[in-house]
Amino acid sequence: MHKNSLEAYKEGTKGTFKSRSQKIFECLWYGHKELTDREILHSLYPGSDNKNLISPRCTEMLKERVLEEVGERMEGVFRVRVVGVKMPVKEGQQEVLAL
Repeated sequence: MHKNSLEAYKEGTKGTFKSRSQKIFECLWYGHKELTDREILHSLYPGSDNKNLISPRCTEMLKERVLEEVGERMEGVFRVRVVGVKMPVKEGQQEVLAL
């Protein structure tokens, strides 16, 4: 098993999956309209390149429709195509989010 996967698993078995999802939610809710997994990672864990800390939670949140995919960008040295995520805005939330 890859070292980063093992670290993420160990951290996950400590009950941090729920708190990590909460951190992602708060990162997108406060001040960010849309971010890629890597941008969320660097925002929450500066200096880390372990996307296993973020990507599985984002995938779960996408499946649960807590997040939605938006736009494509080119990212990194190899110009890899990635998709951004954001909080879905439902009817009537526009006014609340503008405050």
